[in-house]
Amino acid sequence: MPMHNVAIGNVEVTALYDAPILMDPRQFMPQHADAFLSEFGHLADERGLMQMAVTCYLVRSNGKNYLVDTGLGPRKRPGFPSGNLDLALRDAGLTPADIDAVVNTHLHIDHVGWNTFDRDDGTREVFFPNARFFVQKAEWDYWMTPERLAAPGNAYLVECVEPLRDSGRIEFIGGEHAIDEHLTCVPTPGHTPGHVAVGIMSAGERAVIIGDASHHPAQLLHPDWSPAFDIDPVQSAKTRDRLFNWAAAHLACGPLGASGPGAAGPARRQAGVPGVIGHRPSGQRRILAPLLTGDGTCRSRFAPVATRRRCSSTGRSLVMSLLRPRALTTRWRTRSRNGPPAAGSTARWPPPSVPFRSRCG
Repeated sequence: MPMHNVAIGNVEVTALYDAPILMDPRQFMPQHADAFLSEFGHLADERGLMQMAVTCYLVRSNGKNYLVDTGLGPRKRPGFPSGNLDLALRDAGLTPADIDAVVNTHLHIDHVGWNTFDRDDGTREVFFPNARFFVQKAEWDYWMTPERLAAPGNAYLVECVEPLRDSGRIEFIGGEHAIDEHLTCVPTPGHTPGHVAVGIMSAGERAVIIGDASHHPAQLLHPDWSPAFDIDPVQSAKTRDRLFNWAAAHLACGPLGASGPGAAGPARRQAGVPGVIGHRPSGQRRILAPLLTGDGTCRSRFAPVATRRRCSSTGRSLVMSLLRPRALTTRWRTRSRNGPPAAGSTARWPPPSVPFRSRCG
């Protein structure tokens, strides 16, 4: 899988492909399955399954290497492939020891898998030996109860999450929390109670890594469509609605050119922005979008967009061409140059001049 980088000011973000996942739309979004298949059924293969991707993000800031989410991990589990994050890190020129901090946007199985690995003697070891781990306290308190640890399907919590507490390198955070001068964890609840996005601010440019606040491009057109995995579907819809409203107020996006069709206009449901979303002072914009290719595999590529104007054509063709929003990067012009919060502060991100607030609900 090719490596893709995007610069947000002085911060570099690299999308790291961990694993593919095949998803049955009727299990993925059961309450809206018929409407979903009517609009987006062409994304399914001959078996009626959609190919999606587990993507992690390497963020290089101030000489430090931060990892947002750790994918599925090396263990073989029923219904899941093992991940390839270790190989993706190697291709990026890093070893696990080079990671300074990990942000788990939430504690689902496909976001914590590489937190630990099993030694030959059966003991568990933290995979990133020098990293601090940032987790929202509300997220930890929800999942790490004796009842949930013992629940069917939650063995991964004992394997991948509980050892962090024993390692002494977990840092519980609450509300908005600045990791360094460029990176801030922002609460985006709904998918899980303590879900966070990661805000990036550098040299007047901004971006947001949104984790699982949105799962699929269909939700750009239908933010009220909550998948079965959302613990609080009403809250998650509110989070998406506010996120997309904010993005639509700032985004100007042109056609993908050689990478595929589509454009996003000013209407908030045509924003086309989940994954990593951002804006910059200059007029150039780039989209890093996984596209559905002819062979049904996931491909990601950059498509530069030079125009500053908002496009009047519909964003539906763009939305229907995208495969996995977590690897979608859009940058747009900033309206504010307020500086980032100091490390460890609880300052609001984005700054007050940006209409989106982290209190999504």
